[in-house]
Amino acid sequence: MFNKYCPICFVNDFVEEKWKKVEKSFYLLNGLGCKPKMTSPDLVGFLYKQFCQSIFRYHLDTVWIGADKLSEFETRQNLLLKRALGIKKFARFRPMLEAIKVETIEQIYCKHKIFFLKQLRQSLLCNSLLVFLKGNYEHFDQKNSSYCRQINNLEKKIYIGKKKLITNICSTFDYNTKTSISIIDHVFLCANRGMVDSIKLVVQQLKIEMSQNLNFFYLFNILNDFLKCAYQKFSLIRLESDFFILIFVTND
Repeated sequence: MFNKYCPICFVNDFVEEKWKKVEKSFYLLNGLGCKPKMTSPDLVGFLYKQFCQSIFRYHLDTVWIGADKLSEFETRQNLLLKRALGIKKFARFRPMLEAIKVETIEQIYCKHKIFFLKQLRQSLLCNSLLVFLKGNYEHFDQKNSSYCRQINNLEKKIYIGKKKLITNICSTFDYNTKTSISIIDHVFLCANRGMVDSIKLVVQQLKIEMSQNLNFFYLFNILNDFLKCAYQKFSLIRLESDFFILIFVTND
């Protein structure tokens, strides 16, 4: 246990306060029509990213957040969006996040480490100091929340098989930052691509039928059916617009 003057506890209180502001600002979007089954999911995702998630983003460059806290914020973000979209509480939500282009909390946390690294590279002095520190940091204790430790954890996170894709990320000027961001996006992709494509199709059809003032509520039921599937099976679903979706659902 940490006492109340511990730096890590101070950071946890800081990010907790920021996340409460995210939740408060999201509920204020009700005035714009962000109510369950009343707004297109992609519009809800866009408004959430622009007016809510952005509050939580700006301080992530250098702040250390533990894995447990990241998982907690991920759960809270999912509950916020599920409530706004009319999705059931215990439904799987990763495919839906990808369909409406909302990043997970851990994903944006990793990206902001790369964004800060890009800024450090613009200064020769800062980059040289960071390379020196990283070269001399081999082991980190539990209370260490330095940027070197954050980069070290990021290197362990981003890999394929046993080969790290970002090795000595701080020691070279010519490493492409865009490549790092692309790798992070790839690591956090939902494994069930068929599910994601099917949800994107339903969301697009939902947007069309809303714009034409047609009956669209059955599409929210289809979304809930997709996201609650937990066993391998084929599903053939016929929409009222006379086209079919063939989805192969797998456990993930």
